[in-house]
Amino acid sequence: MAPASNMDGVPEEAIKRGVKNLEEIGFNVEIHPSCKGSYKGTSGPPSERAKILMDSFREDSVDGIMCFWGGWNSNDILGFIDWSVLRENPKVFIGYSDITFLNTVIYEKAGLVNFQGPAFITFTHDFLMPWEIEVFKDVLMKPTPRYTLTASPTYIDDPLFFMHPEKPVEEKHNPGWKIINAGTAEGRLIGGHIGTFLTLTGTEYWPDLEGRLLFLEEDEGGNPKNFRRLFRQLDQIGALDIINGLLIGRVSNVAGLKDDLS
Repeated sequence: MAPASNMDGVPEEAIKRGVKNLEEIGFNVEIHPSCKGSYKGTSGPPSERAKILMDSFREDSVDGIMCFWGGWNSNDILGFIDWSVLRENPKVFIGYSDITFLNTVIYEKAGLVNFQGPAFITFTHDFLMPWEIEVFKDVLMKPTPRYTLTASPTYIDDPLFFMHPEKPVEEKHNPGWKIINAGTAEGRLIGGHIGTFLTLTGTEYWPDLEGRLLFLEEDEGGNPKNFRRLFRQLDQIGALDIINGLLIGRVSNVAGLKDDLS
């Protein structure tokens, strides 16, 4: 489903590859018709998008909900959701970027553990990194009480990979994590796309960050100046004083962000 932007601009062949790849992993895939809807840059009016989300949680034949991608304005629908519907019909929910709105508030309001992870668009290339498929399956399909997360061995730095499947993939070696402040920490994970997450400040949906492990990422449209501005906001609202740990995801090279945030 597409709680934010619709799937305009994604080639039909890419969509077919995404379905095929997910089916090969073991899923039965159904793309909700609203993914092709159009309303002010999104897939539909806020109340309709909220209803589709709630109906998907209610539907017994649905085991999991994967967002098509992120985009813009899934926060439109927050005020139209009956959180008790989600709480009483728990299902896997996964998405990233703008879906950070829903990842955060579903946990805070409905109390449901959900997943900041690959969206449908992630699976639309012919080449998928084997390790990413294994981690995806380990977390979603073979859950265990404890999971050890290690640095990925490789990565692909191509934000528009789904637009040119004929282009050879450049899989790069990952040098591993860069430690800014060494130590140990414990807490519940929360976070996602930094700009999206911070848009919740001052609203009833802003989460309690006391004792949390905050993880943040930035998309390819970001830039160093805005990233520093957002971190300054985190600092000025006191978030960095009350969290137990901070994790920052690798930012696409096109954003121009360096290790020192310059």
